[in-house]
Amino acid sequence: MANPQVLRYSALGAGILYGLYHQRKLSSQAKAASEQAKYQHKEALIEQAKAEWARKHPVKDTGDCRLLSSRLIGRGIVADR
Repeated sequence: MANPQVLRYSALGAGILYGLYHQRKLSSQAKAASEQAKYQHKEALIEQAKAEWARKHPVKDTGDCRLLSSRLIGRGIVADR
């Protein structure tokens, strides 16, 4: 039979190695969750800014296609024919 000291230190070493592995796994999960939360916060800010811009700059529909096309040509959006 093996010496009790050998078994005791083997179990201690295995426990330390498992603890290091488990701590690394937990910290990587926490880091991934933090990154995801940051990304979602930025996404929410972008959506909020888009909604605010749309509220401040409403689309005015004049119904006249010629007026709309002349505005687009003036801005360079529609190519000259």
